Amino acid sequence: MAFKVGQRITWTGSLDTPAGLRDGTVTKVKGDLLWVDNQHRPEDCIYAAFCWPFEVRDELVEVLQKRADLKKAYDNSMALVYQLANDVKRRGLI
Repeated sequence: MAFKVGQRITWTGSLDTPAGLRDGTVTKVKGDLLWVDNQHRPEDCIYAAFCWPFEVRDELVEVLQKRADLKKAYDNSMALVYQLANDVKRRGLI
């Protein structure tokens, strides 16, 4: 996505949870890097690939929450596999 100076954006460093979402206004663009809210130091750059237009923030929150729910469901299902493996070992079947 190509962002422009003055555009409102939402970004996150992780797509695992909506908890880390941040918002701001692009104030500098250089290639695939963005700076937001006049924070123009090198360490303040954000990769454009981590950014979304602010207009889709609510949809992004929903998607990230769904991802978190699916990850929790997967982790819970794996716990069942580990419980069975432990039970098999306790019973001396292997």
